[in-house]
Amino acid sequence: MISDRIGLFSLFVDNLPDNVGLNWFRKFFSQYGVVKDAFIPFKRSKVTNQRFGFVRYICASSAELAISKANGFWIENRKLFVKMAAFEVQSIKPNSRGPLINTVSNLNLDKRSFADVVQHKTTPLVRYQKGVENSATIIVQPSGSSWLSSSAIVKMKVLSPPNLIKEAIFNVLKQEVEVKYMGGLFFIITCINEELRNNLIVNDVIRGWFSMLKPWNGETASLSRFVWLNCRGMPLNAWCLDSFKKIEDFWGDFLTLDDDTSNRESFEVGKLLMCTERVEPI
Repeated sequence: MISDRIGLFSLFVDNLPDNVGLNWFRKFFSQYGVVKDAFIPFKRSKVTNQRFGFVRYICASSAELAISKANGFWIENRKLFVKMAAFEVQSIKPNSRGPLINTVSNLNLDKRSFADVVQHKTTPLVRYQKGVENSATIIVQPSGSSWLSSSAIVKMKVLSPPNLIKEAIFNVLKQEVEVKYMGGLFFIITCINEELRNNLIVNDVIRGWFSMLKPWNGETASLSRFVWLNCRGMPLNAWCLDSFKKIEDFWGDFLTLDDDTSNRESFEVGKLLMCTERVEPI
């Protein structure tokens, strides 16, 4: 039993989609308890040939809850496999043989996002008050953020890898840009100067790729995640794309149907992929 163990409780998470980043990975498993640290190695699983990761909890009940809830959970078209790690994961140290593996430590019990806390250039000082949940004292200043003035925020119509977006923009503008994933369907594109950024924004070809394209104006990283929604009890005479889109619009952005649903191979359950900011079960 997990509860019989002593110390930290490490879970092995297999079959991760390629576009799942470390920040989302940590946030997802934080819903089950306080995460000590998490990381996703660069190599792939020898069993499934897919990406995998580790997450460590400081509480046995959190680890048990994560296994019961996340094992079998669908992300995009991947079913997660979550179990206790066969060995205890050590803290990751830099070494001369390769890059530092992505590592995150999180002992903050405040459940608000960074966007909730940082509302202005400097946040007002909030002093601790007994009995007031999530009180904190945080003062932040912009630092090293000049590159944002030549950046644009985009929302994809269909999720694509950053390297393909970068290559497509180069083919149109003949200029190199940096493309970084922000979560969900959002990316930030950074140009060498504001003039190129403005050219990118007004280019009709490039605008057609995105459902939103605008200069950066204080936006934070997205808290969105990708989930497969199982829809049961759909009337057979309403089994069509428009009906599933209307259902999914309640919780986020519709992306696609799975093949069995689209081809009407089975009417037991309709499965549709969506992008949502909801962390709780839908």
